[in-house]
Amino acid sequence: MNRTALLLAALTFSLVLSAAARAQEDVDCSDPQNTVEMRYCASQDFDAADQQLNSLYKQLTRRLEPEPLAILKSSQRAWVAFRDSECEFQAYWTKGGSISPQLEIQCMAALTQARVKQLEAYVNCEEGDLTCPPAE
Repeated sequence: MNRTALLLAALTFSLVLSAAARAQEDVDCSDPQNTVEMRYCASQDFDAADQQLNSLYKQLTRRLEPEPLAILKSSQRAWVAFRDSECEFQAYWTKGGSISPQLEIQCMAALTQARVKQLEAYVNCEEGDLTCPPAE
């Protein structure tokens, strides 16, 4: 491919990405209209839950001594593997279809939100609860 054609292809690709980014800024996630918008909104939900999960995880790890910290890290790695496999399984039946990525990301958002609740319970324990890590 000559240099001019390569430059033209790169410019076209850049314009397409820019237009797609602007279009997603206008998406109303309370009423997505097509699978692209639904996938975008599901990704937004997952990103928000994942950020919250990471924040809680960091809060919790700062409170733990080495042994329970190692157990939590092992648990979290296992949970991530479970989440990813479970969501792949849930979306398997639509594999190759336009809805498949949306189903997988919706599943990941839902399971991540459930894990957030678990970690919130550890971070915000009631005094005297013997299943909770020590407070900071």
